Amino acid sequence: MKVFMGKKDKTYEMLKRVADFANRLPDKKFSVHELLSADSFSWNERRILREIFSRDCQNIHGWGCSFTNESGKWQYEDTDPTHRHTTKILFLFNTDHEYQIETIVNADDLKLVENLINKWNHVLIKELEEELGEKDSGYEVTQEMIEFISAAMKERVERTTHLNYRFVEAFMHSFHDYDLMWVERMMKEDQ
Repeated sequence: MKVFMGKKDKTYEMLKRVADFANRLPDKKFSVHELLSADSFSWNERRILREIFSRDCQNIHGWGCSFTNESGKWQYEDTDPTHRHTTKILFLFNTDHEYQIETIVNADDLKLVENLINKWNHVLIKELEEELGEKDSGYEVTQEMIEFISAAMKERVERTTHLNYRFVEAFMHSFHDYDLMWVERMMKEDQ
């Protein structure tokens, strides 16, 4: 297995272009020969891609994408956005000195839930800027939002648990529930 995480890494940029190539195929499957025959790669990039997609490798993972070798054909799969966002939020906790990964936390810690929402806003704002070139202020954080998400999280994780991938993933799903509730409320008000 090969893993490429750095978005600034030139190899990661090539993997994004390989993903674009695979997305144009009906089944998102390609052979190394088909990939190297594409006009979108330079001679040097083809050499690097030949090494990355070697016969010795079965799986390649990059930020937001995954490739699996199935009998000589590489299958491209876009990584679940919840996974990508959860990972980004966890990464932000690495630089946060208030809450450390793997410390014991409570799902009813409203300050922590607000911190999670703010980190999600940070991820969302950056993503919108990078992908669409749009400036956004993110979600307005309200007490109702914090309390709703906290209650929803308590249904998904133990009241006392570790701040880890599972906890942040529960937050992402709880936030999604809040978003759906909010949209349904807006639709009812418009009727």
